[in-house]
Amino acid sequence: MKFIDEKESWLNEIQTNEKISKHFSFIEKALNYHTGGDYDASIHILYPRIEAILRDDFIRANPEKEGRRQDALSEHLQTNITNHTHNISRLFPEKFSQYILTNFFKDFDVRGENSFISRNTISHGFVDSTAFTRKSSLIGFLILDQIQKYTKISTNFEMKDVQKFL
Repeated sequence: MKFIDEKESWLNEIQTNEKISKHFSFIEKALNYHTGGDYDASIHILYPRIEAILRDDFIRANPEKEGRRQDALSEHLQTNITNHTHNISRLFPEKFSQYILTNFFKDFDVRGENSFISRNTISHGFVDSTAFTRKSSLIGFLILDQIQKYTKISTNFEMKDVQKFL
């Protein structure tokens, strides 16, 4: 698997991304659990961390707000983080934002069977143990990779915007 084979390079990208780097030790630990086959531990570390990364960037762009609403964090992907991304990339910010809202932040039924992993099923303990799979763990890393690409692009735009005023 290419992702695992190139994990050191990927971790370096995370560590050097100023908008994500403070979460590096958690991400590295989650990846070590993932590669060791402990998907339960990987998911329990990674999914809350993804929300924290989204919240950090949201608050950075909106210092007057708390960043508690998950729909606002999802919308932030499409607007503030990826404001110019669709012009230079195939990373489709609108589709990704919708995916984050409908899948990553998917709600759960307290009386029903919840056999899917989402940030909400993890934090509220409403998920069947059979859902902690390699695929669910890998999806978390793919989401994080996409966010890493967006934040890197937005940082480059911010730097260029600052440069024109110097």
